[in-house]
Amino acid sequence: MSPARKRVVYTLICVLLGAHYAAIVGRLDHWPLSNYGMFARRRQASVSSLVLMGVTPQGDEIRLQAHDYWRPYKSTKLAQCLREAKSQDSRRVKRAGSGPAPRADLPAAVESLLDHYEARRRAGQHRGPPLAGLRLYDVTWRIDPSLANLDRPVRQELVCEHLSRH
Repeated sequence: MSPARKRVVYTLICVLLGAHYAAIVGRLDHWPLSNYGMFARRRQASVSSLVLMGVTPQGDEIRLQAHDYWRPYKSTKLAQCLREAKSQDSRRVKRAGSGPAPRADLPAAVESLLDHYEARRRAGQHRGPPLAGLRLYDVTWRIDPSLANLDRPVRQELVCEHLSRH
């Protein structure tokens, strides 16, 4: 490589490193020269999620997190849809005030999921137990990196329930 070309490459490297250093010192958030603020903040002490629990004919609850239960839906997309339905229902209730009860999406979604689960089970597409219903909980855990508290949430609130009539 010629000396002139080496100077251009070294100058370019120095400019990029200098710009990166200036972005860090100035706390600028201009990718790719940012200080990566997403990772520089303190994390929350807890995390919340919507959790589907199956209700067996004997009344026991089982956690339904295996992907096979919900195919072709992915669990992350399913959770996002349930959160959105819950949020829409909450907004409708606030807008309705003291008027007639507004239409709710969440109960219909939970009923549809139970039908989907049972149809797949009867078709032999998963080996889950037969269910008499589904319950949707809003669950909060303290963050524990070892997940030792996975079965012991800080808060568990029933959001929606559907029990089949069979």
